[in-house]
Order: sequence, then C-alpha cells, then structure tokens
Amino acid sequence: MGKLNDNKLQELLAAHKKGIVVGLKGVSDVPVVPRRDIDVLLKDQPQTFNLFIIALYELQQNKAIDDKYVNLKDSTDDPRMTYFQIAGIHGAPKTQWDNMGRKQNWHDRSISGYCAHSQVTFPTWHRPYLAMLEQSLFLKMVEIAKRYNPTDRAVYLDKVTEFRLPFWDYYRPRGGPVTFPGVIDEGKTSFPYDYRLPKIFTEKNLFARLYPDNTLKPLPRNPFQYYKFVDEDSRQIEWKKFANFPPDKTTRYYTGYREDVDTMNNLLNEFRMDSNRFALTMLGDAIYNPFEAFSYNGSDRRKPFQTQKEQMLKANGNLESLHGLYHGLVGGFFDGVVGHMTAVPVAAFDPVFWAHHGQVERIFALWQATHKGKQGEWFSDPTEAEKPLLPFRIQNQANDKTRCWKSNESKSTDDFGYTYDEVKAGGNVLDTIRKLYEWSVPLANAGKWGEIPAELKKALDLKGSEFFEKPKQPSGGTSARVASDPPAALQKLEAFVQPQQQGGFAPAQEQQGDFAQSGFVPPQQQVLSHTAEEDFSREWYIDDKVERLALNGAFSIFYFVKDNNDPPGEKWLQDPSLAGITHIFAAPVEHCDNCGVQDEQSHVVTNTVPITSLLLDYVTIGQLESLRPEHVKPFLTRGLKWRVISPQTGTRDPRQLAANKNFRVNVSCKVARLPRDSGDVTYEKYPEIVQDILAQASASPTA
Repeated sequence: MGKLNDNKLQELLAAHKKGIVVGLKGVSDVPVVPRRDIDVLLKDQPQTFNLFIIALYELQQNKAIDDKYVNLKDSTDDPRMTYFQIAGIHGAPKTQWDNMGRKQNWHDRSISGYCAHSQVTFPTWHRPYLAMLEQSLFLKMVEIAKRYNPTDRAVYLDKVTEFRLPFWDYYRPRGGPVTFPGVIDEGKTSFPYDYRLPKIFTEKNLFARLYPDNTLKPLPRNPFQYYKFVDEDSRQIEWKKFANFPPDKTTRYYTGYREDVDTMNNLLNEFRMDSNRFALTMLGDAIYNPFEAFSYNGSDRRKPFQTQKEQMLKANGNLESLHGLYHGLVGGFFDGVVGHMTAVPVAAFDPVFWAHHGQVERIFALWQATHKGKQGEWFSDPTEAEKPLLPFRIQNQANDKTRCWKSNESKSTDDFGYTYDEVKAGGNVLDTIRKLYEWSVPLANAGKWGEIPAELKKALDLKGSEFFEKPKQPSGGTSARVASDPPAALQKLEAFVQPQQQGGFAPAQEQQGDFAQSGFVPPQQQVLSHTAEEDFSREWYIDDKVERLALNGAFSIFYFVKDNNDPPGEKWLQDPSLAGITHIFAAPVEHCDNCGVQDEQSHVVTNTVPITSLLLDYVTIGQLESLRPEHVKPFLTRGLKWRVISPQTGTRDPRQLAANKNFRVNVSCKVARLPRDSGDVTYEKYPEIVQDILAQASASPTA
C-alpha cells in the first residue's frame, strides 16, 4: 500500500516510549488507512494479518516467540505499553497508569479505574484508547518484520503499512445457514447466514509464518482466543471480587470447566437482526442528530433525577447501550456462566474487547459522517468537550506529560491516521450503509430476505486459510495463501435465500411521551391519515431506565413474551420467547471512581430493546395477526415478562428496583410510511400495556 516514512516512524517510537498516544497518521506515504473487519483483513491482506498475529502474541506475553530475539537494542517494548498495562486502564488492577491522574475512588479507599462509561465522553474516550493499542501493535509489527530474511523483510515492511486495528462487524455474516432458538419451527429459527463470533476468536490452534525464514508453524496458543495472564500481573488483580473468573486466562461463557461457545453464537444470531435495525436507526434518524442522544446512556447529571422528565422525551436507545449488550452477549449473564467481557474492570483483557470496541468506534465514525452539519452534532456543553481524557497523553510543544487528549482533539479519525471504507468512498454514506445492511432486516415478512451485497461475500468462507489449517504443499515465501470463496459453498448459501423487494428501513422519530410510571401523560397519538396500513412499517421496542449502580456492578434485564418460570441459566437463553436483553455494564463502586460518583447521584441510564423480529416470527406462525397496535397490545399484555439478574447476587425482584432504584419499563412503536423516504415518521408509546401487566402481576418476584 505504501512505504514507511522513517522519520515519522522514529518520531512515533520516541513518543511511544514516553507513553504518548500519537496514532499512525503519516507513518507511511499513505497517511490515512481504512480500518477493516477482522475477517476481511485476514483474507484480503494475509501478510499484514500474519504480522498482526505474531505482534499480538508477543505484546501479550512480553517476550518474543523466539528467545534469540529477546532484549534487542531496537526493541519497541515499553513497560507502560504492554498488553496488560493498556488493558488495565479500563479497570483492574488498582494502580495508576504511569502516575497519570488521581485515580482514587470517591471515598479515597483505594485506587480505581479510568472508567468513562455513562458519560458523554464515552465514545471520545475510547477513541485514543484504541489508538494506543493500535500504535503499540504497529510498532511491534515493524520490529517483527525486520527479523525476517532480506527478501521477506522487504515485503513485510511494505505490508505493515496496511495495518490498522480491525473491528468485528456484528452485521457481517460469517458463513451459514444457521439454526438457533426461536418460534418458527418447533422452538427453532433458521437464517441463511451465520453471524457467529469470527472464527479467529474461537479456534484453539493457529498457524503463522514465523521469522526468520517465513516458515508456517503452529503458534504456542491463539492470542485471539484468550489472553494468558503472566503470573506477576495476575497477582495484582483482586480476583475474589469477580464471579468465577479464572485468574490465569480470559474466558467467555465459562461454566467452570469449559466455554459454552454454542450458546454465545446462538445469542449473537438471535439478537443480530434487531441490533442491526437499531444501528441503522441511530445512523439515519433525526432524533439522533444531537450528540448526547446518540453517544451515551446517561441522563443529565446537572439536573436532579426528580426533574428529568426531559430525559423521557429523548431517544432511549444509544450507542453505549448497544455496546453494553454485546459485552453481555460475549461474556455471559449468570453466576457460573460468565466471562471477563461481562465485567468492566477485566473486560479489556479479553482480546475480543478490542474488535468489539472497534465496531463501536466505527458506528461512532459513521454517525459523524451521516449527521455531519446537523444541529447538535457535537457537545452541547463546550466545557465537556475540553475535559482531559485521562490517561491518554498527547504530543505538545511544552512537553507536558500531564497533558491529555480532549474530545475536541479526538473528533476526527483522520488525526489518528485511520478511516473506514464507507467514509473514504465519499458520496452519501447513509445510502452506502443501508445498501450493505438493510437486505437482512425485513419489515413485514420474517422469511423474506434481500440479496446479500457482494462486499459482504468477501470473507464469507475462510475454509482453506493457512492460519487455521496447515497446507499439505511445501511452505515458504510471502504468499500467505488464503483460499478464495468456494463457489459451491456460496451457491448453497445463495440457494437458501429468498430475495424480496427492497422496502427500505423505517427510521424513528422523536418520542412523543414518557413512561407510564413517571407520571407524565403522553399527548394524543397522531392518527395516520393514510388508510392503507400496508403502506406503513411498524417496529416495536421495550424501553427501560434504571439506576446504573442499582446492584453495584453489572446486571441484566431479560424480556420474555411468554411466561417463563425456569430458574436462571441455560433455559433462559434457550427460551424461544426471549425477546431481548438489557445489559447494564457497570463496575462495583470499590473499583471505579466514576461509578461511585454515579451511585451517589442515583445516576439513571436508558436503554431500548428492539423486539420486532420476534413479533414477526409470531405473525409467521399465526399466533399474532399483525404488527398493528390492536393486535400487539393484547399479545404483549398477556405475555410480556421481565426478570433481573446479576452475576454477583443472582435474581432480583424487579419491583424492588422499581421502588428503590427508579426502574421503569415502557412499550413503544415506530411507524413509518413506505417506501422509507416518502413521509414523516411517528413514534407511539403504549403505557397501558405495562400498566395492565403490573396490575395483573402475581406476588412472585417477577414482572
């Protein structure tokens, strides 16, 4: 792609060794390079990915794969920039990162994390955070490239310029077809494409072409599957504070003896469609023009909770709540079936954290592109945009090592040296995104899909990749062979698809009311003047709000549309009537200054759970006549239930949270004229559904 700029590279290395986040702009003659999905990087840029694999392994283990290369004079290693130290910025251990900031918790009892969750700086804080790991990996990749023999070294030094930290696109298929719990076919639902976690994160064995002779060999372990703690690092973390987390390596859906990858992948498939709908809404809807409406899940701290009726007129869903859901989907939700991604203090140690936050960052960048020039596109309070994003140092002429990045300075991805293909292409970014993803989110028929775009077929099948299986032919050379899409496999997938006419995605509009329990009476619902109901799409949501620190740590709210009296665990996750989950991603106040302050302020977070896809399934099997209110309202009144659970404390009575922790639930519906851009959108609320459910509730600790 380009040639390394030696001067810029030396400047980057010098800054890196001072703990300064610079980014990768200008390190080659192509100053800004797209970040790509991790499977696309693996398949289309195998030499670059080869360096990435080795660099991640060595950064995690603080040593070279080959002992002959330990403690070299030109090493890029810095004790502040190890994988453990960078991941630890997110929470544990209870130590300051290079003496940056006070990092005392709110009662001065101990050192805590630099948590920026449920703050308006949530997306801007994570931007330099990802850039810190990105530059650490890049420098390590350059160092590794120089260890190869001269011929291969030249190729690898050229290919390293193509690297930017990859993301995990939740909405890119990874194969297919797939079957998971649902209601269509006797407790199962099928889809022509599989949206499981990318293969690189679940394979036990991984191969790479190692220096110096570029020979394909197995790695000691797959550094994407888990992070193995160095003993002296692990001893710095108070593991007794976290539920059933092994102290030697990161896990996902850990049952005490194995990881339940199948359940995790089932849930990723089950919730993908509605998650996709909601992401498209955030990118295309005017209600998300204001930065604060899009960026984080918190209410306005400058106003006491009791006067926050304005909050209920905002969008309930947001980027941070979407992000929290995927922390739970990958980590787990229950005591005994939980992984590191579930808990704020240790989440960043899991290698998938960085690809997950890469996708969150990508949605942020796409939102910036689709809402550019709109009213409220940046901080409404200029002082918030000027607050330092601790502990991320920024280059400055005064050489002040306490000077950190600010949100105003991290506004542009170009300043860090990366972009995204959809932005780089120019034109109407929203149209580009819709063409990529709308095909898989039908509005009216659960069994009709559009045609998958060619871009999403790129890495649909990784079978034959030498990173996963050693080829029989002799290895050597820098080809890093990756097989092309097998035509037969693609034909089988495409035959499974039933294309539909593209009706478009129906965006949302400003909410017209408040939760029933808050005392706010919604205005009269707008009456649709058009008589042909088929010309409208309807999308249904469960909205909730609750104090973020209600249970002093992470917890989840499960929503079912049928009675569920099973004890918490695997049966909850396999219940076909599971409509959605809100995952409150929080840390115990003992571990987080920000969380302690929010606890004292009774800080409330808002979330939205899309349930349209499950309702469409019930329409398909004849148990729900249509998505019109006269049919959905009695259906939900009869069946909607919610359960609250924490990995630390188990199930909790939702009514206690309602009485003491400001927990509220509401049902809403978006109505849009079809085709998508042919008219206004209304947003209806139906407080009577929840009122009737609560009136009929039993004395048991459920809804």
